[in-house]
Amino acid sequence: MVRLYIQRWDGSNWVDMASWPFDRYADSYAGGAKGLQVTTGYYYRAKATHGLTENGYNELASSYPGYIYAN
Repeated sequence: MVRLYIQRWDGSNWVDMASWPFDRYADSYAGGAKGLQVTTGYYYRAKATHGLTENGYNELASSYPGYIYAN
């Protein structure tokens, strides 16, 4: 399971603007693409949370690539 978030910097925190699930069960890959129209003048970044359950072991982690400025 992967959930993709688009976040915007509000001057002190990263705020979730939208999110989408990408679920693939019994597989080692989950992927897809989404688009979102944003407002200029803000910094944006993607956040991905990913989870895995196998043999009773649960793992949850988050990834944060770099951010961009929309001008």
